[in-house]
Amino acid sequence: MIPLINKFKGCDKENPFKDSQAKNFSNKKLMTEFCPTSFFWSLFNDQHEVLVGTRGSGKTILLRMMQYSLLRHIIHPEAKRIVSSRRYFALYVPTNIEFLRTINPSDLSYKSRTEFFQFGFNCFLAQTFLTEIYSVLQDIRTDFIEQSKLELSLAKKISRMWFPDMQPCATFKELKFQLGSMYHNFNFHKETDLSSVPLVFSKPIGTPIQSVSGHIYQDLEMEEEPKWLLCIDEADFLDEDHLKCINTLFRTYSQNIVIKMATLPFRHITRETSIEGEYAEPNGNDFNYRSIAFQPDGEDFKKITNQLCENRINKVLTGEVLTGVSLEGLIGFEGGDHLIDYYKKEIDNTEITREEIELGIVNQFSEKRKSQALKNGIGSGKNLKPVYNKFAPIYFLREMYKKNSIGANVAGFYAGPNMIRKVSEGNPRIFLQIMNQIFEEGMKTRLTPKKQTQILQKYANQHVEITERLPERGKDLAEILEKICSYIKQRTHNDALSDVGNDFLLEENEINNKQLVKALELGCAYSRLKVDENSLISEISTKTVFTLSNLYALMYWIPMRNGGNTLIWNKEKSQQVNVKSYKLDNLQTSFKFE
Repeated sequence: MIPLINKFKGCDKENPFKDSQAKNFSNKKLMTEFCPTSFFWSLFNDQHEVLVGTRGSGKTILLRMMQYSLLRHIIHPEAKRIVSSRRYFALYVPTNIEFLRTINPSDLSYKSRTEFFQFGFNCFLAQTFLTEIYSVLQDIRTDFIEQSKLELSLAKKISRMWFPDMQPCATFKELKFQLGSMYHNFNFHKETDLSSVPLVFSKPIGTPIQSVSGHIYQDLEMEEEPKWLLCIDEADFLDEDHLKCINTLFRTYSQNIVIKMATLPFRHITRETSIEGEYAEPNGNDFNYRSIAFQPDGEDFKKITNQLCENRINKVLTGEVLTGVSLEGLIGFEGGDHLIDYYKKEIDNTEITREEIELGIVNQFSEKRKSQALKNGIGSGKNLKPVYNKFAPIYFLREMYKKNSIGANVAGFYAGPNMIRKVSEGNPRIFLQIMNQIFEEGMKTRLTPKKQTQILQKYANQHVEITERLPERGKDLAEILEKICSYIKQRTHNDALSDVGNDFLLEENEINNKQLVKALELGCAYSRLKVDENSLISEISTKTVFTLSNLYALMYWIPMRNGGNTLIWNKEKSQQVNVKSYKLDNLQTSFKFE
């Protein structure tokens, strides 16, 4: 089958994979790009939840698409059920840096910081609330006259509650104008309190919604008062004082308000509440942590990447609409799209047997392991799992690295849909950024495995280079990862073939090094490292297994797998070698965490 991308060779249109920031998408584009998963549907529940995900993992698109005004346009049985039940209404509020700059002048007292945050948040919340209930109004009143009558009734009820000292508003548009005027004319730099604003907006977040919900739900033909899901995006920008306001809602009776807060790993930095001595407890007691992470080889991520390809490709087509587009159909693949298929193509021997490969593996073993494998017999059942299945990927990697190291040669090993998804780490933004470069080259030349390898290596190099420019501890993180990767690379290619992997642990005394831990946490947030889910939603410990990202593995030609021997990070020189692990004796560094 000829790859679909060949159709665009010489195309002079804009690269359809250029955009990767969901927060900048219009509602129309968001609905086109959206691919619902089981995780998405599970968010419609009564439990407060903190959603933890890396940069680009899809937090924003999940929270935005939960809104009734967008969900009602999605053709899916679950969407239809949720919309028709009118039990859950999501209200999206991004707490981004622009918002926080406005409400956070310098030299504010704790009391003022809390009050100003609640006021600003409630203003934005009220705006999105009006948008959502107007969508309901449109669905239950199709006649324009009837719509207008109901809007007038609702607008009067709401404005009397929110702005009791003013003439009631007649439309939602008037209400929104009043909200905007109140917010934008409040001088956060000069005012010291909120005495000039209606009381309902100075109270804890969610109060404006709670104040009117019980008075309007029957007018909107709801059988019972709904749950209002406050979808708080970009909460990693919030400081401790702001988080205390949200944690207080976790801990207290929230009167039909349910929090869905998205943040980066390790950025829910406090569980304190505004009540002294009271803490919000996770694990379902007051709230739950949930990880937003797609498995690169999972069906959900495959579905998402295929839909992204179909949507983006149709943007550059003229006069036709393609359906059933997949990443596989777009760029093509060798054989079954497995490592062995690209290995066979690179050595120009598609007929090579398991026995021949296994003999190559065994010849690179240590003498002890080699002796046992030969005793079992090349190609025997005894060698299938412990020798061939286990070591073939590392053997292919070693052989391809040798070829790649000869002059200007490029070994076409890092190629194909499976590899692209794998190095994307289940992260939609990384996938789109890679596909941007793939498509750019595809418009110029044929995407052979060698060309794809060059593209992925270029992207990986950019990814690695940017690490030192990440905020806070980026430079420290870059130095740590460079030394670990270099060490693993040496063990992978210079020593006897062994069960080496791309994972490591922290030595017990390093857990107390807060700046080191912060650097590693930064790596987790920006897809340089992965950790087990328990550590991701709680904290780093000596049991935390860190795994280098597949982009780092690609850059350094090291295995994209956990090994049987786990590295233990230890800055101090040690000769001790454990049975199941080995210490990084040669990783003496000049790290000075200040």
